[in-house]
Order: sequence, then structure tokens, then C-alpha cells
Amino acid sequence: MDLSVEVVNEANSTPTFICRGKLIRGQESDYLFDLVTRPDKRDVVLDVEGLDAFDKDGLSTIVLCHELLSLTQRRLLLRNASTEMLAELAPKRSSSRADAKEESFHGGLSGTIELA
Repeated sequence: MDLSVEVVNEANSTPTFICRGKLIRGQESDYLFDLVTRPDKRDVVLDVEGLDAFDKDGLSTIVLCHELLSLTQRRLLLRNASTEMLAELAPKRSSSRADAKEESFHGGLSGTIELA
């Protein structure tokens, strides 16, 4: 498998999933989905800085995680996403805010994927 995920999960804090490798169709996407959507009451931070590559199925996994977490009143916070990934996730990005860290990106989602 070409994806590794380090889970930083300190007591009473938001768990951070640090991704390295490739987020692509198959085992990699399934693995990430299973990790991120485990039963919990806390929000999730997904740090994607260490990804070397991703495909549309990998991005779909992020969107599905977001939608499932939203159904349980949880948030998916995306950290260190590349410009390319953000463009693929949200072609109609809001330009009304100056600070990119505070922007929410819309991509036909029922809510927003927020940047951490």
C-alpha cells in the first residue's frame, strides 16, 4: 500500500491524521476512510502535506469523509492542502476573504471542508 497515516491523538484534543504517500483508488482510499470515520465525537484534522500524489477517487474519499462526519455533527478540517488539491476540491472558491486559512471551500458539498 502506498499510503501511511500517523494518528496524533492526545487526550481531549482533536485527532490529527497525518498522511504520507499516495491517496489513490483502492486500498489507500479505503484505509483512510476507515480511519477518519471511526466512531468518535470529536472533529478530525486531515494533514495532507505529505501526500506525493492523489487521484479523483482519493479526493472523493475526502469529500465522503466530510459528508459522513457532517451527518454526526463533526467537522473535517483540511491542513496543508496543496493549491492543486484545493482547486480540485473546490473550483468555485470564495475570493471574498483575504486570509486563506479562514476560507471555506465549496465543491458541491452539503457543507464546507474547512482549512485548519
